[in-house]
Amino acid sequence: MSETEGTFRLHFFVSALLLCYFIMQMLGTSIMVLGSKCLNCRRPFHHDEEAFFRAQVNLVPSVPSMAKLRVGKQRLLVATVFLATYGVSLMATIYSISKQSLSPISGLDWELWLALFALNALSMLVQAFVAVGRLNVGRSFRLGAFAEASLMGMSPVISDQFDTVKDVVFAGLCFQSDSLFLRVMGICSLLYLLFIHFYFLSMDSTLAELAASHIPVVLVPSTALLPTAVPAATTAAPGGTGCGVVKRRILPVLYRQTTPTRRWMLCMENFPQAVLALAFLCLEGGSLVVATLNLLFPAAQLTLAWIFFPRLRQAVAPWLGERLGIALDDEDQLGARRLWNEADLDSDLGLLRVALPHIRPMMDAFQLQESPEALGDEKLIIIRAWWQVLVEPSREEASFSGYDLSEANAKVMASALRWNTTLKKLCLQDNRFNAAGYEALAAAARNSALEELHLTQLSSEEKTEALAQFMAGKCRSELLNLRHAGVTAEVAQVLSAGIRIPGHSASVKKLDLSENDFGIAGLEAIMEALKVNMTLRELCLENTMINHFGVEELAVTLRQNTVLRKLSLIGNNIGLDGTQALVNAARAGAIEELHLFELRPFEYHQTDPNQALAEILVGSFSQSELDLHFCCITDEVTQALAMALQYNQTLVHLRLDLNKIRVAGAKALATALSENRCVQILNLAGNALGDAGAQAIAEALERNRTLVELVLNKNNIGQQGTEALCSAMMTNSSLKKLALVGNDWGDIGLQVLVRSAYRSSLEELYLFELPRKEHHQVLARFLGGNFEKNELDLERSGMTDSMAEAVGIALKMNSTVKKLCLRYNDLSEKGFEAINRGLELPKRRTSLLSLRSFGSKMVSPRDSGIVIQT
Repeated sequence: MSETEGTFRLHFFVSALLLCYFIMQMLGTSIMVLGSKCLNCRRPFHHDEEAFFRAQVNLVPSVPSMAKLRVGKQRLLVATVFLATYGVSLMATIYSISKQSLSPISGLDWELWLALFALNALSMLVQAFVAVGRLNVGRSFRLGAFAEASLMGMSPVISDQFDTVKDVVFAGLCFQSDSLFLRVMGICSLLYLLFIHFYFLSMDSTLAELAASHIPVVLVPSTALLPTAVPAATTAAPGGTGCGVVKRRILPVLYRQTTPTRRWMLCMENFPQAVLALAFLCLEGGSLVVATLNLLFPAAQLTLAWIFFPRLRQAVAPWLGERLGIALDDEDQLGARRLWNEADLDSDLGLLRVALPHIRPMMDAFQLQESPEALGDEKLIIIRAWWQVLVEPSREEASFSGYDLSEANAKVMASALRWNTTLKKLCLQDNRFNAAGYEALAAAARNSALEELHLTQLSSEEKTEALAQFMAGKCRSELLNLRHAGVTAEVAQVLSAGIRIPGHSASVKKLDLSENDFGIAGLEAIMEALKVNMTLRELCLENTMINHFGVEELAVTLRQNTVLRKLSLIGNNIGLDGTQALVNAARAGAIEELHLFELRPFEYHQTDPNQALAEILVGSFSQSELDLHFCCITDEVTQALAMALQYNQTLVHLRLDLNKIRVAGAKALATALSENRCVQILNLAGNALGDAGAQAIAEALERNRTLVELVLNKNNIGQQGTEALCSAMMTNSSLKKLALVGNDWGDIGLQVLVRSAYRSSLEELYLFELPRKEHHQVLARFLGGNFEKNELDLERSGMTDSMAEAVGIALKMNSTVKKLCLRYNDLSEKGFEAINRGLELPKRRTSLLSLRSFGSKMVSPRDSGIVIQT
């Protein structure tokens, strides 16, 4: 080829390359600008949405500006683009070798250079479509965004794709040599190129550098549709002057080529290539391509990088801040980590002070308005520490306790947790977080690798760790036990933040906060969280000093919560009105057990009394018998039970004997009996009802038509109570069995009882305790007027004079008994006289009366015609 033809080809293909680049820029810019506008037209973004978005400002927005591209996806994309570049370059080189057109002067033919350039341009256009697809509502691309990004992926020397092509061409030059050593060296060069790139891909720091060359358009930053307030410090340097253009456009490009990571990559990739190039030059002779691309350019890059990096780093500090802010907006974790580490902001607070005002998300999140000079070292240290958590993937523990951090700082920390994948323990005690801050931290911790989130200190290390695991969303236990843990109102706020988050530590079904004093404020915080919680099944608040002021909040929560099944409030002073409110609320909600009192049974019960009482209070008790005898039940418990009895539809037999029920409890039960239509057997023996309690029960009996059996033994019931019961007995048609053993009814009361029993529908009246059961029931039936046999056998029954008095009264009323056997009883003369008085009536026709009292004299009958057989 002549020199003229060579010059013509050079001019033609250079023009073709420029035209291709121009067309690519036009198409790429159109795709990104017009594509973003079309997306926002299809999904309009309103100003009020933007206002809400800014109100919820965070270090990383709750709605990111672009769909998050995680490190793993970036690694896959970079590997794909690199292998495509490597493969296409290798095919072009092999084709040139086969055509014997691979030249030591120009390398590939111009046609192949143009084809490779066009393929690279096509790759940039495809990436533009991907970038538009990742864009979220309310964001767009700047007019020059595509041009700046594509420059990093296509420029000679700067782009890693260019380095890949020239290394493959160098390997081809070696392979077409006649020297076996150079051929082997060419193969080794190709293999090393693959090895070093996959080695770079395995590390996050070098991966970010490769991503900036291979997928620059995919990672291009976006901007908000609405203008945002820019700190005053960011407007100090004008961008329209020549100096401003240099600082904002040219210096950042130079800075990227001088960073420590870039220098290390150049050494690792180009030093072996330089050694191979020297060997090639020694064996094959001079080659302009080899000498320039493999020796001159790398040497110049490294030298200039070592010299100018410190100065460039200071000069591009504002640009660093802007790029960090953009990386945060786009949730580009890899890019943010790369920018931070390359600038070494950990050790240079001065550089951080200059860059920080340009990091808009950070300024908003920390609510910073100061100029760079006004930012103190303490505030910078806090910010730097959190950025270390954000960008250092190797740290497992971090502590920021006592840093006086606010809600805004909490949101910053929450965002850092969303990025960090290695932090296991985070301590944030003694700060100024509020409920929103706690919730943001807990929500972020659940979706991170964090296992313990320490937001407060409890009384023991074990309970502190349990709460920290719960707040991190990693509690695996079914029970979160914080009993007697020193839970205060502040701790309750922390806990409520975790409870409020849907699915947070979902394995926790039981929460025990007993024996703590968190006050009304703490209770309100927990109740507000329970209104939306869908996982907790049991809540224990025993001995937490809850009074009637907290009952209203509890009642509202019980009505709204649909999953809580068990609530324990034992040991709190909620009062009668509070009990009523809770019982009503629990019945309206999903509660199956409401524990308000602690019963202490002294005997074995087939059913746990505490659970049975808790179930009947809310209406979930379905059995027909409730045994609460000998359980230390007081009036307060009885009043609560009475509330439940008004609505119960299943209970038939209720045992409350041997307890501590007094007048107030009796009155409550009486009110319940007036409404209840199910209870048929009520045992109140062994309490202290007294006359007033008996009178209340009697009033209920006048209205109740369901009760069949009533036991009031040993209740200190006197004559007044007895008379009231007798009056009720006369009007009540359902009561069949009444027991009043061990009460002090007196002689008059005894007469009234027996006579009332015979005149009512009563069938059994138990007034005395006899040793033998058969005698006990026989006497009760006889006194109750339900004895129809001809013979009343009370032989050896242990009858006393008072019993004889009752029998004598009943004999006057009874018309069926013809034979009465009272032998072998220890009766005195008074007892015999009582019996004789019952036999004085002319209507009595007893055929035989056998009386024998050991040690007592015999009593002769009077004018009754009775024959005594001895």
